[in-house]
Amino acid sequence: MKKFPSLFSILIASTALFACSEDPEPVPACGVAECDSIAVADLITAFSLDETAGLKANDIDTWKGVSLQFFPIEKKFRVVGIEFNNASQKKGLAIPATVANLTHMQSFILKVTDCTKPVLDNAIFTLPLEKLVVCGTYAKTGGANELPYKSMGDVPADLMKLKSTVKDLQLSLRLGGDIPAELADWNANINLSDNAFTGMVPLFVRDFKNPLDLSGCQFTDMDWRIYTEEKGNIPNLTYNLLPVDVSDDIIEKFTEVLRTNYFPQYNLQGEVLPGNLPEEEPEEPEESEDAE
Repeated sequence: MKKFPSLFSILIASTALFACSEDPEPVPACGVAECDSIAVADLITAFSLDETAGLKANDIDTWKGVSLQFFPIEKKFRVVGIEFNNASQKKGLAIPATVANLTHMQSFILKVTDCTKPVLDNAIFTLPLEKLVVCGTYAKTGGANELPYKSMGDVPADLMKLKSTVKDLQLSLRLGGDIPAELADWNANINLSDNAFTGMVPLFVRDFKNPLDLSGCQFTDMDWRIYTEEKGNIPNLTYNLLPVDVSDDIIEKFTEVLRTNYFPQYNLQGEVLPGNLPEEEPEEPEESEDAE
C-alpha cells in the first residue's frame, strides 16, 4: 500500500522544502497544484527526461530535481525549485510556456544536450527567480572546431524583468548580438560563457559589480583599457578568438599592470599575443662591504 504523508508531516512541510532526491518523500499527487504538475510534465516531455533521467510525468515520486513546498493558504504543494541536469533537445522543443504558472519557483537550472534550436522561452523571465542557469551543448554541424558558432538568437529583452530578484544568472546558449549594458547594474553573479558574442569586447564589461564570465565566446578584438586602466572588474576572457595586433605601448603598459598586485584578475589563457611580453630586468646584487 502506498504510504502518504500524515497531517503532521504536511504541517511540518509548510516551513520546509520537499526536495525530490534519490529517495523522494512520497507526496500525494492531488496535493500538488494542477498548474505546477502540468508545467513539470511539459518540461519532462519537452526535454525527454523520461529517457535521460527516469522521470515520469504522471508519477511525482520520480521527480528527482524538483523541490516542493506546502503553502497552507493555498492548501497545495507548489514547485519552488527545479534542477534538471540531463535534459535533451532531440525533440527540438524549447522551455514550454506553461512554466509561467510556476509562480513560486525561485531556482531554475536546466542543462541541455543535443541542442539544435533556441532553448529559452520568455515565460521563464516572468517568475520570481533568484537563480537561473540554462546551458546548452550544441550538436556539431561544421568542421572540427566549428568556429565561428552559429548564433541561436540574441539575449532576450525580457531577461531584464529579473533584475530585482535574480542573484545568480548563467545563460550559455550560443547567444549572439550585443551584451545588454543594463546587466552591469545588476547585483548578481553573471555568467555569459560559451555564447556567440563576437567583434569587440565592450569596455563596459568592466563595470559589472562582479567579474563577468565571457569565456568560450568569439570575441575577436578588445579595448585594451579593460586591462591597462585598473578600473572595475576584469572579465574572464579565456578561450575567445583574440589573436589581435597589440601596439608596443599597450604591451608595455600591459606588462606593467601584470606586475602589480592585480595579477589574479588578468586572465587571457588560450589567447594569442604577438611576440613575447618583455621580461623584467633582474636586480643587480648589492655589493657587500667584505667585497672591498
